[in-house]
Amino acid sequence: MIAVNRSELKEFAFAFIIVFSLMFNSMFGVLAGLVFLAAGILVVILDYGQSLAFCRRHWVILLIPVMSMLSFLWSDQPGKSLRSGFQLFLTSIIAIVLAETIKDDTFLSAAASAMLIAMLMSLFFGRTAINGLTQDVVLTGIYQSKNFLSVHSGLSIFTGLTLMFSRRHRLVFRGLGALLMLTSFVVLIYAKSLGGLVAVIMSVVAGLVVILYLNWNMRSFSRRAMNFFLILAAVCIGIAIVIFVSQGYFDELMYSLNKDPTLTGRTYIWQRGLEFFWSNPIFGTGFQAVFYQGNNVAEDIWEALNFASGAKFNFHNMFVDILIELGAVGFTIFLSVILIQCRRILLRRSIALGSRESYAVFIFIFMLSQTILEVSWFREFSMMQLLICFSWVYLSPHSEIKPIRVVY
Repeated sequence: MIAVNRSELKEFAFAFIIVFSLMFNSMFGVLAGLVFLAAGILVVILDYGQSLAFCRRHWVILLIPVMSMLSFLWSDQPGKSLRSGFQLFLTSIIAIVLAETIKDDTFLSAAASAMLIAMLMSLFFGRTAINGLTQDVVLTGIYQSKNFLSVHSGLSIFTGLTLMFSRRHRLVFRGLGALLMLTSFVVLIYAKSLGGLVAVIMSVVAGLVVILYLNWNMRSFSRRAMNFFLILAAVCIGIAIVIFVSQGYFDELMYSLNKDPTLTGRTYIWQRGLEFFWSNPIFGTGFQAVFYQGNNVAEDIWEALNFASGAKFNFHNMFVDILIELGAVGFTIFLSVILIQCRRILLRRSIALGSRESYAVFIFIFMLSQTILEVSWFREFSMMQLLICFSWVYLSPHSEIKPIRVVY
């Protein structure tokens, strides 16, 4: 007979409900958001003094959500910026408190269970769409597009991979991780998103290389020299990728492979966006305050790419998007978050495959790979933002946190 720990069961239930609501957000809309908020806020207020202490400890990752919320003060769409910014702020707080309070092995088990349901629903009962270029039937699952499906598939793959190699879980849960990883990979194949597939494979390889490197025993001077070389190499690779994409080589490669590059005209989008950036270079135009009817830049982009006026859209590049919406200040904060995470990873002495730290490394690398062609960071009520915050918390140095006393 298996003994059931009530505390762990409660943690599992909270984590499952929160992850399930975010995985099915596209399907259930407002209802999923309300369920997420109800469960998440309950987790926060159960020990609000401790929750405040957690937020104070991880204040850096909250800077973008706070700035997004405050951007209504200068936004052309103040209501939209305030609402979306506040929702992002709540999402981030709930994610931080959840990552700090729920045991990582409990979260992995609960998240994998919810993700497996979402992947199976997408595979067997999901929607399909016709690729406009190749006329192929592609899987969109329970999500709005194949790209959105591929991101969630990628997050599920890394959750399954970590759970499969975790030594702290029973065999049944490790088998669950293997099943999730296999199912998510099949979903990714059926989505026919070459960019998503490449991002997942490269992130797996890069994550394993990082883990092997950190477990490689070497002198401190040699490690510092290697760290410098790795950072320099990463910068050069990043610049090369930007040039490869911005000069149209990516489109040519996709067309030669009979694949839809998805973002035909992306250089025009970025060009118009960067021109618009100079209208408010310091603080930006406001969070999610560009693509609205009546904005000349938005109307030009919709017309050029044959989209209906008012269609949901973004700049399909995280760096460009945040530069335009939150200006140089927001862009600097975003770069700081990335650099801090890179520094935390490189300063690790060792990381075991299947640990919470390895999970954080995989998630961070995968989300970093999304920045060139997608806007996946800092999305309210999203699985992406939840796991970005988890990655931040899991890579933070361990230290005792004293609850903040609230005096009435």
